[in-house]
Amino acid sequence: MDLLRWNSIAGDLESAIRVRNNYRNVLLGGKRFPCTESYSILLGLYVHKGKNVEAVEFFKRLIDEGVNPNPITLTIVIHHFVRLGKLDAVKEVFELLPLMRMKRTLKQYSILVEGFSFAKRFDIVKILVEEMHWIIFRMRR
Repeated sequence: MDLLRWNSIAGDLESAIRVRNNYRNVLLGGKRFPCTESYSILLGLYVHKGKNVEAVEFFKRLIDEGVNPNPITLTIVIHHFVRLGKLDAVKEVFELLPLMRMKRTLKQYSILVEGFSFAKRFDIVKILVEEMHWIIFRMRR
């Protein structure tokens, strides 16, 4: 996993994919698949490199292979949608998280607040900030 992470930090997508595929091939013999973290690392690298179509396809493959996205993976997806200006789509994804039994994180809220603020959609910003307030309030209890 460290080699995958190092290649990602270096921005070397091809090497990161090769490491993941080698790792995956070893695990397939034992009927296991790479952990969600490896998918999150590569998904983040696709997004960082601006490979939008590939990032979406990779995320679909993640789901098809039965990997459950974790909050880090979903934060990457949310950030990706915001960068693309797909605010209505990201809002739908964000609203689905509790239905998937996924907790919304303050990082996800921050990304959304920034995106909707930039788009001057302050009605949604207000709702997000109020929800953030309740999360922080519950954390302090």
